[in-house]
Amino acid sequence: MSQGHVPSPAAREAFEYSQPTRFVFGAGQLRQLPQLVDEWAGPNASVLLITGRSSLRANGVLDAVCQGLNSHRITLFEQVPTNPSPEVTQQAIDLCRSNECNIVVAIGGGSPLDVGKITALLAPGPADLMSYQRDPKLIDFKGLPCIAVPTTSGSSSEVTPFAVTWDKEASVRYPLAHPGLFPKVAIVDPDLVVSMPPDLAAATGMDAFTSAFEAYWSSHAQPVSDVLALECISLYRDNLESSCIEGNADARAKCALASSLSGMAYSSARTTAPHAFGTPLSLFFDTVHGEAVSVTLPAFLDWNAPTFERKLDPLLRAMRCSSLNEVAQALRGMMQRCRINTRLQDIGVGAGDLPRITARALTEPQMQFNPRTMTVDEGVSLLEGIL
Repeated sequence: MSQGHVPSPAAREAFEYSQPTRFVFGAGQLRQLPQLVDEWAGPNASVLLITGRSSLRANGVLDAVCQGLNSHRITLFEQVPTNPSPEVTQQAIDLCRSNECNIVVAIGGGSPLDVGKITALLAPGPADLMSYQRDPKLIDFKGLPCIAVPTTSGSSSEVTPFAVTWDKEASVRYPLAHPGLFPKVAIVDPDLVVSMPPDLAAATGMDAFTSAFEAYWSSHAQPVSDVLALECISLYRDNLESSCIEGNADARAKCALASSLSGMAYSSARTTAPHAFGTPLSLFFDTVHGEAVSVTLPAFLDWNAPTFERKLDPLLRAMRCSSLNEVAQALRGMMQRCRINTRLQDIGVGAGDLPRITARALTEPQMQFNPRTMTVDEGVSLLEGIL
């Protein structure tokens, strides 16, 4: 990253930053998986391999992984859907326990990675998932090692201490935050994201792109997270469209790196209002997560602008813009060219839905990290501007 991007910290500013996940990046680095399993669980490990429902098997990655781990005992759980439920996650935990697995390998998008992380953390414990969800203080034991291998470029789950399950019927999102959710190792192999369809590349990319902006303006932002967020923003600014529209391999690799940098930023600084508002949009309107969080990004960029004036110049340089208004216009243009909706009405939201969306969003935990407070009336007004 160029020195010109780095914001100057306030004098004598105190902060902490921790990133315990070992980060392995590069084309072909999936080949290190067997060695890493040996390092963390021994040569005769019992491996729980968690994936999504079909894509890894269809593109041959699953067979290659299983062949590489053929000296180990493998238990396969490939039942993870998008936005997995507590019930599906509990099935993975039960399978891990019954097969006495001593390491979890999670390969896929954010959903398989989240299920893998939760399973690795909770399988050694005696209780069920919802007991720990209700009272995380009960997690007083050491989890299993988890190796996370993303095949999309957006959830950033491979480097964060967060995971989520969803009950769509009850319109409930169950977030879990715990230091034990940091994977021991993240293998980010750009070869694994080359096959992403354009819509998935766009949605996952906008998720991580949005998270980086949130980390930058968060009330918990600090110099290390700022540097990571700015580098992520710069990489997406220059490569997201080429990744989505052209499927350019070099752009895909840079977006894969950007996604992990975003997670490294928000694992400390946290996400804010766009993710809070994204929850009701996903729960009530079944909006794809990346689109649900990014549709409000330009509006919240303007809303939160007074709180990060000191850090505005580095952000403008990262986006190659001369004003905040130009940044917002650039974001909308990128989203439109990547076929990500920029208006709420395009995802099925009407004017009568705005109070319900806002009221729910303001109860979400991410709002505590937004640098500017918001009332329901203010939230509705903001949403009216992007209806």
